[in-house]
Amino acid sequence: MRRKLRHLRRAEELWAVAARAQADAATEVRAAAVELKKSGISLRDLGELLGVSFQRAGQLTKQRS
Repeated sequence: MRRKLRHLRRAEELWAVAARAQADAATEVRAAAVELKKSGISLRDLGELLGVSFQRAGQLTKQRS
């Protein structure tokens, strides 16, 4: 039983680490989108680069973290 609980605790720790990493990655994508937009890249090209629609690219450049 203790071994199972240990695995569950470790899984919870890893989920927390993964959630933080995902949030950090999203912050970096938004920062990159803003920088690229400021450099003059079109929203369509930005969307293509990020793998999202140009509408989503526009949203990313306007979001505040």
